Amino acid sequence: MTGTLPSGAPPSAAFVFPGQGAQYPAMTSRLVLESQRYGAHLQAASAALEPHTEVQLLDLIVAGDERIGRPGLAEPALFAVQYALARTLQEFGLAPCAVLGHGLGEFAAAVAAGALPLGHAAPLVAGFGTVSCERFAALAARAPAGVPQTPFYSSARGRRLSGELLDGGYWIELRTSPERFEPALADLLLLEEPATVVEIGPRPMLSALIEALGDGRAVCLPVCRSLDAPAAALYEVLERVGLGRKGDDPITRIVLDAVAEVLAEPGAPIGLDAALRNDLGFDSVMLMRLKFRLEQRIPEVGKIALRDMLEYLVTPGVVADFLRLQLAAAPALP
Repeated sequence: MTGTLPSGAPPSAAFVFPGQGAQYPAMTSRLVLESQRYGAHLQAASAALEPHTEVQLLDLIVAGDERIGRPGLAEPALFAVQYALARTLQEFGLAPCAVLGHGLGEFAAAVAAGALPLGHAAPLVAGFGTVSCERFAALAARAPAGVPQTPFYSSARGRRLSGELLDGGYWIELRTSPERFEPALADLLLLEEPATVVEIGPRPMLSALIEALGDGRAVCLPVCRSLDAPAAALYEVLERVGLGRKGDDPITRIVLDAVAEVLAEPGAPIGLDAALRNDLGFDSVMLMRLKFRLEQRIPEVGKIALRDMLEYLVTPGVVADFLRLQLAAAPALP
């Protein structure tokens, strides 16, 4: 289902993380190039996993290396991508109302829910499908016990956890128990009634099941709807859940007017989602002129570093999102 949210519905999104099989060579490599924020989070996950994988997963992903599909690398690479996607959305203000992971996806769900630190998730993920039950038990015993800060639905137990710890025993149970993802998903859709379910993975894997169990009650949004998803896909998710821009607010109006001026077409109707480069023909000089005009018209943001703005120079609506973030982070004037 790809419809819009019901009128007046508050922003609400459950995060669902697919398991093994969602990975592929070069997954999210375009996102790495277009979004510094996403790239930084993927680098952090790659660094946490490197002592256990003995390779830099970020380098393999960007290079499209076929080794990403091998046992021992596929699981950590998928986790790294899921971690980076979730952290990026969370930094933009999208906090999940509930989380659920399919098998391996439970580790990313636990990190997103605040129950498992990245550094402690890394050895568990790296050993999940590649070491003996005894070796994995030893790794799990060293993991700290945590209580999810967000409603956590368990594919190991097929239901919502209620104050239960995610500890070593739980991770052993996840590895050895039959998969109960479908009843856990049904439980989530029934109890949380999320307006939106965001599938957080490098390609859609669970959307059809979510739509079928949701029976049209929730909008299903895969973050990466294609194998070459651009940074704009992240902003589309934010907009669809109610965190995006609106055409009648002052910041957006300033951006649209500035874009029209750079085009030497003052007053021309400019679409919020018009691609600055492909649709409107912006080149590097025009982008610099746009930055200068925005600094003049919104002095509260101060001098904008071009490197900070580059990933947002996608559409007028995304530029407006960037300016709101800058304003939110700016120190208050005396």
